[in-house]
Amino acid sequence: MLRVTVQITNLTGERFWGYESQLPPQIQIAVNFNIVGLDLKSESTADAPFVFTVNYNPSIAQLSVKGRAQVFGERRDF
Repeated sequence: MLRVTVQITNLTGERFWGYESQLPPQIQIAVNFNIVGLDLKSESTADAPFVFTVNYNPSIAQLSVKGRAQVFGERRDF
């Protein structure tokens, strides 16, 4: 069985749309999750830095989460 722990190293969020302005009737949300690398620390441990972003169209806000996931388990589970 795999065990995953997540450490967030950077969290940013910004609202571009005015608080007084009504939101548009249609909004598109783009979610992107990138694993930047995978470093096998040992036979049972791996480290994977990641970037998670959320963007809106029209440009209402932006969210970005950077961190790393540590994966623990048997080699056959990787």
